[in-house]
Amino acid sequence: MVLGGKYCTMYEKEHWQQYHDQWVLRDTIPANPRIIKAIVNTLKDISGKRILEVVAGTGRDSIYLAKLGAECVLLDYVEAPLKTAQNIAGKENIKIQTVQAEANNIPFE
Repeated sequence: MVLGGKYCTMYEKEHWQQYHDQWVLRDTIPANPRIIKAIVNTLKDISGKRILEVVAGTGRDSIYLAKLGAECVLLDYVEAPLKTAQNIAGKENIKIQTVQAEANNIPFE
């Protein structure tokens, strides 16, 4: 079974929806400094760079990178955390794009 893939059951999707509804809205985790540092060190100037965060959840890392000028797309197969990401970005006047899709069937070329 591939979690988040075409073999994902409806139960798993419902599980992550319930998880989000119970915990994530109250306890959104801040960006991971190790991930941010690795991306910035690799790309140097990230302003204008396009970044796709797969299995993004609430997009904690992408939102931080968008603050630094990156163009971020968040992909997750559960709708609720993507809505939370949009709400957080909106409150901080940050532009992000969210896409609801499965990680093994990304709708981009």
